[in-house]
Amino acid sequence: MRHPVVFVDTGLVGLTVALDLAQRGVAALILDDDDTVSIGPHAICFAKRALKIFSRMGLGAQFLAKGITWHRGSVFHGAGKAFNFDLLLEKGHKFPAFVNLKQHYA
Repeated sequence: MRHPVVFVDTGLVGLTVALDLAQRGVAALILDDDDTVSIGPHAICFAKRALKIFSRMGLGAQFLAKGITWHRGSVFHGAGKAFNFDLLLEKGHKFPAFVNLKQHYA
């Protein structure tokens, strides 16, 4: 049997591409010898660009509902705070800068 696209031992990026192709009518075969959900973290934070991609596939709202969103942070050195930062200084962004979400939820 032939398949137009085959993914072998893929991770989240390959699964995302396979989903995107399926939504466009292109069937893909995914081959993996491990059928379990990972226990340890592979990714724990998704950036704004990834959220835009997942939203295009109809998954953005679920990521935002399940995860913890943020755009401000602090960097510490020793016992003190070195500096603060804000990744979304302008108002009106559709997505947060980041959402913390374990990869197995994705």
